[in-house]
Amino acid sequence: MELKYNIRPLQEEALKIFKVFAAICEKYKLRYYAAYGTALGAIRHKGFIPWDDDLDVAMPRVDYNQFVKVVLEELPANIRFLRGGESFYSPILFGRLLNEQEGIVKRLSKITGLELKDPPFVDVFVLEGVPESVLGFKDWLQDRRMWRLCQLWRYPDSRYQTSFIHRLAAKIIGIFVSRKYRKTCDNEDMMRVFDELADQWNGSTHVVEPSFFRMKEARLLSRSLFEPARMIPFEDTVIRVASNVEEILTRYYGDYMKLPPENERVPPHVLRLMYEWHV
Repeated sequence: MELKYNIRPLQEEALKIFKVFAAICEKYKLRYYAAYGTALGAIRHKGFIPWDDDLDVAMPRVDYNQFVKVVLEELPANIRFLRGGESFYSPILFGRLLNEQEGIVKRLSKITGLELKDPPFVDVFVLEGVPESVLGFKDWLQDRRMWRLCQLWRYPDSRYQTSFIHRLAAKIIGIFVSRKYRKTCDNEDMMRVFDELADQWNGSTHVVEPSFFRMKEARLLSRSLFEPARMIPFEDTVIRVASNVEEILTRYYGDYMKLPPENERVPPHVLRLMYEWHV
């Protein structure tokens, strides 16, 4: 079954949100970098990957924490900021800027031909400092996986929920494991714990972006890959990318200049499952 849609209006709305984000970062001298498909699009297409449906950026923990402190005062009325752990997007440990203008999902669904569930958004990931030893990093990663389980049982209706077995394990862990994990089942405690842990490793030579539904994809990256950042064209504006973004893209995607097969060129947040049912 051939799916017909026009994703451009959705991309244009996401770009408007990004421009608000970039202006805040410029005003407060905060570092960010285009991430994932957005970085790939900036390098390969000088803008969106033609079938991409959102924007991704990543911020070092210290900059992200400062962003959290100032963002609510700087946003226009129609844009909302969700910190990880808030709303039905939970459990995620990154920020999301989204356009909550009344009727925007219905309007965009009509003009794009997509069955949208979410408004346009920009995801703001966090680059965490991590222990530099291999064993230290493994322990750190295991702790994060445990916290993820503790979070999952709090949100039985979350779109990021997993299988029944995962939910059962999460509930058992949430009830019986040590206070270290149990106290993170309160959202404010969880955020405070993560901030405190991040402070321990601010001076480390490596970072990782550990958003919880990407835990298996967590990759250690040297801080030296990021600064001094570069400004490069992105659609009708510019975007900040890591100084060695090419090496980062190679780590994530291999030969990133090669286009994927046609049946994989679908919006990742909108049509992925729908499309796979028909190919």
